[in-house]
Amino acid sequence: MKPFRAAWIRGWVAAGLLWASSGLEAATRTSVVIGPHSPPLERFAAGELCTYLRKLFGVQVSPSQQASPGTEVVFFIGSPKTNPAVARALAGNPFPSVSDQGIVLRRVKSQGREGLVIGGGGPRATLWAVYDLVETWGVRYLVDRDVLPGKALTLHLPLADTVLEPTFRVRAHPTIQDLVASGEAWGMADFRPLIDQLAKMKFTRMNIYTFGWQPYLHWEYKGIARRTAALWYGYHYPITPYTIGRELFGDVTEFWNPDLPLTANYRDLVKAGELLIHG
Repeated sequence: MKPFRAAWIRGWVAAGLLWASSGLEAATRTSVVIGPHSPPLERFAAGELCTYLRKLFGVQVSPSQQASPGTEVVFFIGSPKTNPAVARALAGNPFPSVSDQGIVLRRVKSQGREGLVIGGGGPRATLWAVYDLVETWGVRYLVDRDVLPGKALTLHLPLADTVLEPTFRVRAHPTIQDLVASGEAWGMADFRPLIDQLAKMKFTRMNIYTFGWQPYLHWEYKGIARRTAALWYGYHYPITPYTIGRELFGDVTEFWNPDLPLTANYRDLVKAGELLIHG
C-alpha cells in the first residue's frame, strides 16, 4: 500500500502540513462535540474519533452536544451548517470555502480551552477529516485492518490549520470481477472490512464489474429469458481431504461464494446474487 498512499498524498493540495505536540497530558479531559441535528455520517465520524482516542491515548469520551465541565480539549465535528458549536468556536472567522470533498482541520480557542474543528464541505468529507487527523497520530490504514503505532502516545493537536482538496474526485476500487481470486468469491462478511477501510483511505466508489453469466441479475433479451447462472465461467473447485489448507475450509466440499447457495435452482441463486449486489 505504500506506493498507493504516496501517490494519493501527491495528488492532494495541502496547506499547513506542520504538525507537532502541544504538550497535552495523557489524562487530558476531552470532549467531542456534535450538533443537535448533525447528519448520521457526522455522528458516525464523531464515534470513530472517540474510538481512536481510546485506542491511541486511553481517553474515554463519547460524542455530546456540548463540552463537559472541566474539559481541557474540545473536538468540534462538522461545519457551521451542521454544528452551531463550530460557528461559535470559530468566533466570527469564516469556515474555509471547500467543495463537498474538501476537508478542514482548524485550531481554535473556545472559552479558554484548546480546540480543533474537524469538518468539511459535506458529511463524507467530515468523516475523511477525522481519518486524516488520526493518520497524523501514526495510524496507517490497510485494506483489511488498521496498523496502530507500536508505542504509547501523548495526545497532541496540530499547530497549523489544514485544508485539503482532491485532485481526482473519483477514486475507485474494483470488487467483483470474473475469477475465483476476485471479489466474485466474497460474501458481505468479507466486503464489510474492505468497505470500512476504503472509507478511511478516502475512496469514493466501488466498481462492480459483473458479467452476463453471473448470478447477480435476472435478464431477458428479445423475449428470451436466461435460465442458468454460474460463477467463474462455470469452473468448479472441489475441496477434498487432500486439498492444501483443508482445515481452513470447514466441512465444505467445494469452494464457493458463502452468500450464494451452492445447490439451488436458477431463481434462488439469482435472488441471492441480487441481494449481495444490493448489499
